[in-house]
Amino acid sequence: MKKLVTWTLALSLALPLVACGGGKKAETKSETVAASEASGEAEKPFTIQPFQAVDKQDYGIRVDGYMTDEIGNGFISFRLQNKSETVSYRFLLDSFTGDGIRLYGPINQVVEPGKEVPVQLPVRTNPNYKLQDFGDLEFRFLVQDSKLSVYTPEKDEVFHIYPNGENSKVHYTWKEKEGDKLLDENAYFKATNTGVTKDKYGNYVLNLYLENRSDKLITLYVKGGAVNDSPIEMNNYYVVDAGQSAFIPIFWDHSYVQDTKVEEIQNLSFNLFVDEGNTFVLSEHPALEKTYTVEP
Repeated sequence: MKKLVTWTLALSLALPLVACGGGKKAETKSETVAASEASGEAEKPFTIQPFQAVDKQDYGIRVDGYMTDEIGNGFISFRLQNKSETVSYRFLLDSFTGDGIRLYGPINQVVEPGKEVPVQLPVRTNPNYKLQDFGDLEFRFLVQDSKLSVYTPEKDEVFHIYPNGENSKVHYTWKEKEGDKLLDENAYFKATNTGVTKDKYGNYVLNLYLENRSDKLITLYVKGGAVNDSPIEMNNYYVVDAGQSAFIPIFWDHSYVQDTKVEEIQNLSFNLFVDEGNTFVLSEHPALEKTYTVEP
C-alpha cells in the first residue's frame, strides 16, 4: 500500500484452536461454539494455543497465538527463531492452505544469528469463510541461508493447526451461492466472482474463488488496473498448484482510487497474466493475458 497503516493488536481470549507441528500437539479445552449457540449466547472469538511448531538445531518456528486489532482484522502470530551463531536465515511462507484450498498471506523475514523476530500473518475478512470453518490449516515454510537466492530453499518445514480438534470431521467445501458470477473459464482456470467488498480501510476487494483446471502449477500476475477507465497501479501475484483451488483477493488500494478523483465508481478492472510454473517474474510471453471488469 502507498500509505502506511499502523496495526494496534489486542489478543482475543476465548475458544482455542488445536495445533500441532513436528509431532507435537498444543493443549486444548473442551469448550465449543455449539454449546454457546445452544444456550443463546453470542459466538465467542477464539485463540490459537501457543506451541513450538518447528524445533531444529539451528532454527525454530513458534506459533504465539491468534490476535485481532481494534477494527476486527485477524492475525496469526509467529516467532521466528535463529539458533545459529553464524548464519542469517530467511523464513518464507511458501503456502498457507485450509483443507487444501490455498489462502494467502505474506511472510518473508530474515532473522540474524541468535535472534528471534515476531511476525504476524494477516487473515483478511472473506465473505466465504472464517478460519474455524476449516478442519486443517497447513503452513509450509521455506528456510535458508539469507545470502542465497530466496528461490533455492534449503529446508522445507510443514506444520498444522486444527481449528476444531485434530480428530474433527470438519472439512470445508466451497459451494456457489446466489449472486456469485462466473468471471472466466479457460484451459487454465475457472474463476468465480463471489463479490466485491469494501474493507475497513476503504480498499475495494474482488473475492475470487479460482480452480486450477490444468495439470500444471500456474502463477497469476495482476499488473495494473483501472477505476472507471482511469488507470491505477496494481501489482500482485498468486501461485496455484495443479488441480488446486484458491481464494484470491484482488485489491484496488484506496489511496490510488482516491488519486483518480472519481466520485462515483461504476466499474473496476484489472489486467491478469498467467505463466506456467512458479516463474517469480512475469515472462515475456505469458500463457494468458486478459483484462477483466467487475462492478463494485
